[in-house]
Amino acid sequence: MLELMLDLLDRAARGFLFALPAAIFWFAALCFRKRRRTAQHMGLSLVFLFYLSGVLAMTGIGRPFGFFLRLALVPFVDMIKGPVDTTLNVLLFLPLGVFLPILYAEFDGIRQIALCAFALSLAIELTQMFGFGITDVNDLMTNTAGACLGLFLYRAVWKRKNAEQKTKLQAASLSRMEVLLLTASVFLSMMVFAPAWLR
Repeated sequence: MLELMLDLLDRAARGFLFALPAAIFWFAALCFRKRRRTAQHMGLSLVFLFYLSGVLAMTGIGRPFGFFLRLALVPFVDMIKGPVDTTLNVLLFLPLGVFLPILYAEFDGIRQIALCAFALSLAIELTQMFGFGITDVNDLMTNTAGACLGLFLYRAVWKRKNAEQKTKLQAASLSRMEVLLLTASVFLSMMVFAPAWLR
């Protein structure tokens, strides 16, 4: 168990380190274009970047490649058979529903969170066809549900914070572009650079 945890942490750290230059370049470019982010926003964005690399490591992204088409397309069956996996899938995406509205004001809605979580989960499931995972429709549902629960948690706890704290953390512009860039840089890092480093 300890060996597995260390392997996951190692792969997440490698993915994060290779994605970090893209994030630094993004924030430097914003500063150059007079759209500077606060230090708090940039710091929390890097924590979010590490979380994303951890999600990809947990789902098997970044392991050796090979096309293994294993599909589970019948909904709810695996949820009943394996409630532990279902719970873990929900918990894995719960932080996504917290991070996004804290960092970006436009993600403070159930529709935006559900779409973002679904898109990220779909990208992971499709990528798992080229690794050792199973592409499972139940994972799509539970991951999306987890992010939505995270949004409710954010609303229950964080939304009561004062407006000054929010403005220090939230990006004022180019939110979708930033989320896409951070996510794409981690995917690229985990799929290409981090595995190549091991060879």
